[in-house]
Amino acid sequence: TIDIAYEITVENHRDRKAAVSVHDHIPVSTDGDIKVRARETTPAPASSDDLGELTWTLDLPPGGSSAITHRFTVEHPAQVTVTGL
Repeated sequence: TIDIAYEITVENHRDRKAAVSVHDHIPVSTDGDIKVRARETTPAPASSDDLGELTWTLDLPPGGSSAITHRFTVEHPAQVTVTGL
């Protein structure tokens, strides 16, 4: 099992409010022996799809920032090497 976590930080350097759309993804396996499971996502994404794309919509105040954390695990047989994560 491989446990992977990402943190994305977005900052607003403008002097006015900013609406930001953040897109990221988790891997999707086409191999039945490899399973990808989403574990934690904070804040919850505004949308997600079957291809693993996650979308957040953030409203940032002037000078403000926001962090997005998402974590997933990849389960695979010991003899299989998983790349591209």
